[in-house]
Amino acid sequence: MIGFEGMPGLTESEDEVRALDLTVLGVRDGGMLVGAIGYVVEDGVVDIDRVVVDPPHFRRGIGRALLEALDAATAGAIRTEVMTGARNLPAVDLYRALGFTVASTERSQGVDIVRFRRDQVG
Repeated sequence: MIGFEGMPGLTESEDEVRALDLTVLGVRDGGMLVGAIGYVVEDGVVDIDRVVVDPPHFRRGIGRALLEALDAATAGAIRTEVMTGARNLPAVDLYRALGFTVASTERSQGVDIVRFRRDQVG
């Protein structure tokens, strides 16, 4: 979707995801892992390392549910940050719908990358 097939979330097994130095929240459907969000929190900033949804489960609200679960799990954080490919329109639209704004853009390995941020409200 973003023009780069080397994204880790496209090739990692569930065991590889479990071994990451991240806090990972997942969604299962019938015992199968169909979505996951991995993140770290440092100095009150939530850095989302990955949001992945199994392609047959796209457009079912799993990404939104993962981000909402993340918000609940990291209540009190001062900011949340995430990056995605500029051409990943479903992700871009979701982040914007959840109050994220563009913090910066860059080009990496031939792909336009957008970094989003959302400051904690209240």
